[in-house]
Amino acid sequence: MIDFLIFCLITSLWCLGVYRASFPEMILEPLDKLLSKLPSFLYKPLIGCIFCMASAHTALVWLLWTFSASEPIPVIQIIIAMPVVSILNGIIAQIVPE
Repeated sequence: MIDFLIFCLITSLWCLGVYRASFPEMILEPLDKLLSKLPSFLYKPLIGCIFCMASAHTALVWLLWTFSASEPIPVIQIIIAMPVVSILNGIIAQIVPE
């Protein structure tokens, strides 16, 4: 259970870092401009919406976690983790100033 909560927090911080790094004059701004040409159902989960990023980035962090952690998170818990990460993204994004 603690691994699951740590996983959700790490994933949320990952999403927030990618999202904030895509702001103007930041390192991922060119990637944001490139991806913004995609349809919104692809753009938002990748870099465009802090809430939507939970879906794609939870899967990505899960893959990294699975290959590096001693006890991987079961696949079924990823379905639960996505809304948890989305909520955490919203809470942390409101707390941390831009």
